[in-house]
Amino acid sequence: NTFGGSEYLNVSNVDIPGGNTTATLFINASQNCDWIITWSESWIRSINPTKGRGSQNATITVSLNPSSTATRTAVVRVSNTSGSIVRDVTVTQ
Repeated sequence: NTFGGSEYLNVSNVDIPGGNTTATLFINASQNCDWIITWSESWIRSINPTKGRGSQNATITVSLNPSSTATRTAVVRVSNTSGSIVRDVTVTQ
């Protein structure tokens, strides 16, 4: 299903400054790209939306980092629904 063009999906790493609990994940995808977001770290409370189509932004909500000095990282996976395109995003807080 390319609908006259190649399917693409691009994302950028996300840095959440200390003291903040939300950030934006920018998803740049072709109009024909259905995607889904998954993660396993419990300090990432939610990502909304977790699925979509084409380019849009998703809001990442995290727990407040209990350490004022230690950085923590998590991997958030964004992939197209067929699994042929997989992008791992590093979320740093």
